[in-house]
Amino acid sequence: MLSGAFQDKAIYGILGATGIIWSAAYLLWMYQRVFYGKVTHPVNNSLSDLSGFEKWAVWPCAAAALVMGVAPIVWLGAIDPAVQAALYPFVRVASRAVGR
Repeated sequence: MLSGAFQDKAIYGILGATGIIWSAAYLLWMYQRVFYGKVTHPVNNSLSDLSGFEKWAVWPCAAAALVMGVAPIVWLGAIDPAVQAALYPFVRVASRAVGR
């Protein structure tokens, strides 16, 4: 995306890259304030960590997210036939529109 913007007009690419940098900086600032900031409401000091049941419920989601990030081909291969079947009608219409 940015490559195309740079090729069209350099200012578009520069603005896009600058926007990405500002977004990342804001995300890190927000993360720091949310997770490492001071507790502003005293009632939140008495909150406990996750219970055993909550931890048991979160682990499968965390494991799935880790697998999706580290080895995406494992789950992309599993959903590929369904994606191909869903996209087939669109490919047919697009190929007719282009004239192939």
